[in-house]
Amino acid sequence: MRRRLNLKQRLHAINVKADKALKEAVAKVVEDHRKTGDPLAIWRNGKAVWVSAAEAKRLMKEAS
Repeated sequence: MRRRLNLKQRLHAINVKADKALKEAVAKVVEDHRKTGDPLAIWRNGKAVWVSAAEAKRLMKEAS
């Protein structure tokens, strides 16, 4: 018999799935921009700035 998860456990599971989906989506966008050579806009020190896909990929690795 399957055990029902309480609300806190369900919310944690949803958050884990959402975080994974967001990271995968960002990785795909960065890869697409790398292939096309287009820069990406990111938020840095309270301002929007343009960075290369290579720099964005490096920043992603540092953040994880």
